[in-house]
Amino acid sequence: PLNQGELYKPLVLKFSYPIHPVDSFEVQVVSIRRQSGNDTSYLRLSVPDTFVNQVVIPMKWEEKVSYNLFIRDSVFEGYNNLVNDSIKVNFTAKTEKNYGSFHLSYKLPEGSTSYITQLLGEKGEVLMEKAIHASQVIVYENLPEGKYKIKVIEDSNGDGEWTPGDYRKSRLPERVFYFPKQIFVRGNWDLEEEFQL
Repeated sequence: PLNQGELYKPLVLKFSYPIHPVDSFEVQVVSIRRQSGNDTSYLRLSVPDTFVNQVVIPMKWEEKVSYNLFIRDSVFEGYNNLVNDSIKVNFTAKTEKNYGSFHLSYKLPEGSTSYITQLLGEKGEVLMEKAIHASQVIVYENLPEGKYKIKVIEDSNGDGEWTPGDYRKSRLPERVFYFPKQIFVRGNWDLEEEFQL
């Protein structure tokens, strides 16, 4: 599972192989609260698309509550003709104190072109992307504690992605800028920085 215990992201079940569509399946969710005891609920979900390798569990988690999720065996069949064992996921949801925010003031050159801003995770994966056309502040909220990077692509042709160079057309690749510092987000903390391009 991905995003176990995250308050602001859904729980995602990821499979090794793409799975066949599923008309309907049940997820049993047991919420364990210290004061009021256990509460059991059932979600009825489906997988309408073909060749997906993950299933999103669309449930809002409560802070500090422990959860046990159960899906019976043989619900999902992969394109390799194998079926799942019973799936059990146990976790405790985080609190808002586990998240911080990052305010970045982008300072663009006067009369500049459009840019694509990207918030990157520690492994370089794109977590958030936004096109900007003028200097502005972007607030990255509810970030789990950890290390982040900022990448900016000069989108001179306006196609919404990085365009490589072409030797035959004498075209240079679109420029890429990286924020010079690694960003350390701490829980219950706001960080402010400025990025002059």
